[in-house]
Parts: sequence; C-alpha cells; structure tokens
Amino acid sequence: MSAALASMTGFGSGRAEADLESGRYTCDVEARSVNGRHLKVSVRLPDELSSLVPRVEALLREAVSRGTVYLTLRLADQGGIEGRLDEDALKTLYRKLQKLGDPADSNPRLDVLCLAPGVFRDTSGSVDSDALWPTVEKACLLAIKELLAMRATEGRGLATDLRGITTDLRAEASAIEAAAPAAIDALAARLRARVAELMGDAELSPSDLAREVALLADKADISEELQRLRSHIDQVESTLDKGGPSGRRLEFLAQELGREANTLTNKCRDDALIQRALELKLGVERFKEQVANLE
Repeated sequence: MSAALASMTGFGSGRAEADLESGRYTCDVEARSVNGRHLKVSVRLPDELSSLVPRVEALLREAVSRGTVYLTLRLADQGGIEGRLDEDALKTLYRKLQKLGDPADSNPRLDVLCLAPGVFRDTSGSVDSDALWPTVEKACLLAIKELLAMRATEGRGLATDLRGITTDLRAEASAIEAAAPAAIDALAARLRARVAELMGDAELSPSDLAREVALLADKADISEELQRLRSHIDQVESTLDKGGPSGRRLEFLAQELGREANTLTNKCRDDALIQRALELKLGVERFKEQVANLE
C-alpha cells in the first residue's frame, strides 16, 4: 500500500509525567510545522534540559522530511510546596526564634518564617535530564503523532484537489486539440484572403501560396506541446498514486507544465483557442499553488 501524501502544515501536542527522586514533573510539548523549501528544525527546551536538544531534533528529523518544524517543551515541577520545603531548616529556625523571641509571644508566625532564606529549596537546574529523557521522549512522540496526523489529513485534501486540477488540464488539452485543425484552416483562409487583397490583379503561383500556408500551419502546430503536456500530466497522476514525500517532484512537473502551457499559448493564433490556452495556464497556476504545500 502506497504512503499517503502529506501537507507541510500541521500542529500537535503531547503531555507526559514523571515521578523521580528529584521531584514530580510534567512535560508539555507543542509541535507545529509550516511550508519550507527544505527541512528545518527548531527546538526550544528549558535550560536544564538543553542537553536533550539533539535527541529531540533526531525524533523530528526521523518523522518529517520537509518543512519548517518548531517544537517547544515546557517543564513543570509538580512537587509544590511540599517538594521544595526544607522542613528541618524551618523547624530549626522556629526553635531559635522561640528562644530569642518575646516570652509573651512564643509562637513565631509561620508565614513570616517561610520568607527566610533556606526554608524553600531552589530546585531550578537540579533536574536530571537523562533520567527525565523517557518522559520528554514520550511527550514529544505524542505531539509528533498528532502533527503527522494533521499533515496527513491535509495531504489527502490536497491530493483530491490536485487530481481534480489534472482532470481539468487533460480536458482543456483535449478541447484545444479538437479545435486546433479548424483554427489552422481558418488562419490559412485568412492568409489567402489577405494575399489576394494585397496582390490585386497580380498572380501568385499556387505552389508559393501553398508553401506559405504550410509554413504558417507549422508555426501554429501545437501537437508536440500537447503531447508533452499529457506526458507531464501522466507523471503527475503516477506520482499522486505512488504517494509519500513527493512535493519536490511535483514542483518540477508543475514547472514543466507551465513551460508547455506558455509555449502553447504563444503559438495559438485563434481567439477561441487562445482563451482555452489561457484557461489551461490558470489551471497550471492553481496546480503550482497547491503543490507548494506538499511535503
């Protein structure tokens, strides 16, 4: 079964918790991605987890092949007051103040004691990043899973749109091909009438006139452009069927479709044919816009 096409835009979040000797922690991760020519990864972790940045980047690079991906992790210490309160320091300070205080007021206020230095431990920077890595990895993988799911959902929508556009392009090419012979005949008829008007009573040999008409018809011949156009459309449809990361290949095919559409438009001399060729060019432009969103 072929892999589905994926968009380069998406969002995902994940949460994981850990209960370590140093405390209880919650990791909240958000991952988002936008269009990008190549793969670019930007990871923001708390300072105490900075050593884990390469590991997180590796997770993203394994999951995504194209686009700009931003991942942010927030770490919360769930230990609360109990996790940071140094009870021994508080008791020691309490006893000392009882001895030094006013006998009439032998119970110092706890809210005042809690403001004293050393009563609450500063736990910042004390996180064991290696011990916390499994939790960080779990939260990141959850966020990446959601991110990929959104990219896949948008990719299916893009694939549907692209198939619709290629169907329209093929229909326009067939309509142009069907109208081309009559357009060339009309062009030749106008040439003969114009030559007759300019020559007046003078005579132009039938062979010379036939040669000029043949040259004009050759310049207006668009059969090669139509053949190449159909070939590119076939390759587009084959690429869509194959799936997977196909954005760059489809961008190349979009450029080739645009080149043939431009040449075809320039060779058309009939107003109705020119209008159809312009519709073809508009379809190619829509194709380019959609392809720019694919991984």
